[in-house]
Amino acid sequence: MANCAENVNLLHSPFPVSDFRPVKAKVKGSRYFAQLYVRVESDETPIMALQRILGDEMEDVEVK
Repeated sequence: MANCAENVNLLHSPFPVSDFRPVKAKVKGSRYFAQLYVRVESDETPIMALQRILGDEMEDVEVK
């Protein structure tokens, strides 16, 4: 991800990573944010993609 590669080899096969975008998030009440990578679809923002993945659990998450 840091090298901005379009794919990585995963079990000897290329796995596309170009659709993944970084987002910083933490569980409410936690001290530190974690760097997450979420796969975005078409015109989604990383935060919208995280909401799609987490659903109702997003209430307990802070995003930076």
